[in-house]
Amino acid sequence: MSHWKNGTVRPLGVFDTARIPVGDWKTIPTIKEALGSDIHYLMLRGIFGAPDMPKDALEWYVGFLKKVYDTPDFQKYMEDNALKPAFASGTEYVKWVE
Repeated sequence: MSHWKNGTVRPLGVFDTARIPVGDWKTIPTIKEALGSDIHYLMLRGIFGAPDMPKDALEWYVGFLKKVYDTPDFQKYMEDNALKPAFASGTEYVKWVE
């Protein structure tokens, strides 16, 4: 992103179904808009645990990660990097991954 921000490269398109509604990202067309090809990709970012992880450990990690997610610093990180904010765990997360 630093090359884009300092003007040495120009973004041609984003691999998403819609433009990214954050800051300067709004000016970048989707690949479909730019090239006419309906190509999109969702970057999965998540944390997985062992299938037999003890329930108390699972609850601790979910609670800890939710606290991190809710911090102003992490929210700013997501906005600065045009990441789609979402927090899910358990069956909701499994459905999203599938």
